[in-house]
Amino acid sequence: MTALSTRSWQLMLLSARTLDELELKTHRLKQICASSCQGSLPDIGHTIRMGCGKLAYRSAMVLNCQEGITDILKARSPISVQEHILGQSKPPIVFLFPGQGSQMVNMARELYENELHFQAQCDLGFTIFQDHFQLDLKAVLYPQDQADVSAMAQRLKQTELTQPALFIVEYALSQLWLYWGVNPVAMLGHSVGEYVAACVAGIFSFEEALCLVAARGKLMQACKPGSMLLVYLAAQELAERLPNGALSVAVSNGPKLSVAAGPTNEIEAFEQQLMAQNIYCRQLHTSHAFHSHMMTPALEPFAKVVSNVNRQPPRVPVVSNRSGSWLTNAEAVSVNYWVDHLRHPVKFSEGVQTLLQLEHPIFLEVGPGRTLSSLVKQQGNNITALQSLPHPREEVAQLRRLMMTVGELWLTGVSFDWSSFCEYESNNTVLLKNF
Repeated sequence: MTALSTRSWQLMLLSARTLDELELKTHRLKQICASSCQGSLPDIGHTIRMGCGKLAYRSAMVLNCQEGITDILKARSPISVQEHILGQSKPPIVFLFPGQGSQMVNMARELYENELHFQAQCDLGFTIFQDHFQLDLKAVLYPQDQADVSAMAQRLKQTELTQPALFIVEYALSQLWLYWGVNPVAMLGHSVGEYVAACVAGIFSFEEALCLVAARGKLMQACKPGSMLLVYLAAQELAERLPNGALSVAVSNGPKLSVAAGPTNEIEAFEQQLMAQNIYCRQLHTSHAFHSHMMTPALEPFAKVVSNVNRQPPRVPVVSNRSGSWLTNAEAVSVNYWVDHLRHPVKFSEGVQTLLQLEHPIFLEVGPGRTLSSLVKQQGNNITALQSLPHPREEVAQLRRLMMTVGELWLTGVSFDWSSFCEYESNNTVLLKNF
């Protein structure tokens, strides 16, 4: 591989013995960056990252290579300043993989154009999908003509394209984090996101997992259309209010947040009933009633697909959507588990509670947006949950958001392989006077 152009956003890390010393270093670093040639920012960043010690006080800044001297000097304060206790064990990292609904055209496009390791993993997925299904998924996800974005957004709403597109992007993003030295102690996916976790854990190979996800999406799309209703009730409370047999509890997202699914007319009637009782609810933008009895026609044909796929016990612990507890080896290799996973509720909230039994875990959302990290934060106080990519409504560049998260992880004590991090950039060591 040849190097791409310099990252437009550069990560600067600092550590010091005292807070006053850290503030002085921060001010001096801004002066150095502002007085240097903009093209040297990667070298400055590389130099201070490689020499950054494990001192008690740490800060991180993300600077734009296109900014002028004045802009750099006026750059916002560091992401945060955090005391790191020497000798403290590394915080356990948990990967979170979002499910359908988080997809969008051009998701992670800046990463695809700037991070070669991410790009290579995506291209492998696009090639496999093209070979098996004779469709250029890259053209849908990353249209060359921006005038096609609206049309491609409509195509990406098709479940048979949504799920493999999410799978490819999330898997590629996981491989980027792993390449940089961020290794999870556990993983939790949301619906189709569990397939990414399973692939990273070694239950499925990448090619077979992608084909399995594509078949799953196609079979789900072939089911009768339906609707899903977000309700501000616990899953058990919701189940007690559902009309007998008409609707299903599809998702348990939080202590007071769940989703019902079923025929559209039944969902609309139930929505009116809840609103009359002053219970907040709203319909989700979905074409089908996923994880409900309306998925039953997909079960038998999907079982045949799963039975033809190699399955291995996980090498990294995975929390199950079905139970909300640890996925067992027997479940991981069972055809019935993955078939039932398609039909039964997603117990995401229960899964988070299982993971919170770890000692101060850091949750990292490995996919577009912040849906899962937001849900995790609702489970208690002082929970650290970070996102890899910005939400569409955030006015933050994708690469900047990623660099900010790298900085935030480092502040908590997470170690990185900095040589891999800057492999495709200029990584010369430079002399920083009076620093």
